[in-house]
Amino acid sequence: MSVKSKLLKSLFIILLNLVIMMPSIKAQEGMDDSKRVYFGGSFGAQFGSETVIEISPLVGYRVTNNFSVGIGLTYMYYSFTDPYSGINYNTNIYGGRLFAKDYVFRNLFVYAEYEVLNLEEPNAYTLEPQRVTTNNPLVGAGISQPIGRNAYFNIMILFDINPDVYSPYSNPIFRIGFTF
Repeated sequence: MSVKSKLLKSLFIILLNLVIMMPSIKAQEGMDDSKRVYFGGSFGAQFGSETVIEISPLVGYRVTNNFSVGIGLTYMYYSFTDPYSGINYNTNIYGGRLFAKDYVFRNLFVYAEYEVLNLEEPNAYTLEPQRVTTNNPLVGAGISQPIGRNAYFNIMILFDINPDVYSPYSNPIFRIGFTF
């Protein structure tokens, strides 16, 4: 395992532990409860021999002013053209995710996510389509730019730290999203 993979796995494990420990941490005083919950989502696109178009709504909870956790849904259209055979394969991918986001400096944040996706994959022997599940631990960082009173534009760069054969991602992963 490379040093980069070990570092990214360590960051993911640290953020996951923070998520697990957060219920025992006293909520920050002075924050209005109505401002703790936020909504938003992201969209993403990757083009080439692998094409991915993603829409991912989310709901988050601000544990403190800087740290939040949340859940989200994911829908992706995925298309792959085999460069050797020219065969085009496409599928609809859906699933959910848990995430943690921690602002480390002003509008800069680190981010960890555990996503489970279900997708259709051709069977290696029969080439008949079959549904499979893939688990994707993603880590990265981003910047959040205010665009209104309680609205933010977010840009993230993420890395799949344990890519498996069924993962629809290739590193790096860029996400653009909004929170309200």
